Amino acid sequence: MPLSRYPRPGCRLAPDGLGELLKDVLVPRKLLGRAYKEPIRFADLDESSWTQFGPEVCLRLAEELVDRVRVGLYLLPDNIQNQALPRLPKNIQLEELQLTQRTYNCLHKMQILGRLQEVRDLGDKTIGEVLSIGGFGAKCLVDLLTSMETVLAHGLPKPSPRDWSVEGSPAGAHYGLFHHRGAAIKLSAVRKLRLPKMPEGVTLRNLRLDPRTFNCLERHGFRDRLHELEEHTVGEMLALPGFGDHCLSDLLRAIDVFEAGNTVALESADFVEDVPEEHTILEDELNYLISHACNFRHSSPTDRNVRMAAQHYGFDGAGGATLQAAGEVYGLSRERVRQICFRVKRDVKYKKCATPLLDKAILAVTERLPAAAEVVEAELQAKGITRSQFRLEGLLKAARLLGREAPFALAVIGGERMVAAVTD
Repeated sequence: MPLSRYPRPGCRLAPDGLGELLKDVLVPRKLLGRAYKEPIRFADLDESSWTQFGPEVCLRLAEELVDRVRVGLYLLPDNIQNQALPRLPKNIQLEELQLTQRTYNCLHKMQILGRLQEVRDLGDKTIGEVLSIGGFGAKCLVDLLTSMETVLAHGLPKPSPRDWSVEGSPAGAHYGLFHHRGAAIKLSAVRKLRLPKMPEGVTLRNLRLDPRTFNCLERHGFRDRLHELEEHTVGEMLALPGFGDHCLSDLLRAIDVFEAGNTVALESADFVEDVPEEHTILEDELNYLISHACNFRHSSPTDRNVRMAAQHYGFDGAGGATLQAAGEVYGLSRERVRQICFRVKRDVKYKKCATPLLDKAILAVTERLPAAAEVVEAELQAKGITRSQFRLEGLLKAARLLGREAPFALAVIGGERMVAAVTD
């Protein structure tokens, strides 16, 4: 992949796609020097900026432009959020676009999750939709739009030697990296290799696969012919819609586990992934579900999106917060918080993880009905199920979100929060 920093010499600084946002924003004169007395708008910074101002000034202009876009995203008008991305010609691969590493990773994650089949399909996405991708912010948006507009205007750029990802090979010749047995492996080096032989007795059901990998293989017809995978190369597997480097790593890991005799037979048609045993507190279990299901697993436990979703849904024990209240804590708009939390809600439902501590908490509440909510909350803490007096409003939200049955309801009676059994 021709990794390339924004701004790219000879290309637009300001994408046409954000012209409406930048048309009335003037470039600070201090960035241009005394020689330029006429006002210049950010929206006018096209390819000619490189010859007009020079590379050093263009770097400063690009940095300031991204900052202005970042500010504009907080109150992005609906007409810009609903604006479709440019539609690229057919047969262009993601790896052929000149993008920063972060932008590429965000779009690649969409492919892995099955939300993007071909790069051309970006033309069906709106600016608001790509901004809802975790980690995709103002710089990624500017980076993607300028790259796409360059392709539409001038065709695919020819990568320079410094942009080649593998010595002696153009960057577009490989897919990136995947991790196997603790090593980061360049896919370009193995894309022509066939997958390993399937162990005797293995089926799609008794491989301990991530649900995403399982569903992708099942969708492509390998449920009853798993051994046919032996005839496929790494490159052919990665060409399957929705099957990315994460699925490849997961499949190879599952085969290793099966061969080592550490398989876990599934008792039902639905795969249910276990929460790590080290989680002994409900708050930790719920935070794990958010971070694991939404691919924040490499982030720290204090990741902003994890904390934001936990506060909104009440997974932190505080009972839940409105979108507006959660946004004010992090300086985000209500709509931006809604996009993040909606993605969390959708992906947590998709992941289908076991929740022993949530189930234990629901059972403990059910055994105490009817009672004052504060009393039950204190007992959950005393039993070591929760870290704090976990408000039952959050427990009910977690149950609904994860499809668990919670046979109780909350009501305020005489100014006191009460919890009682639900009657038909």
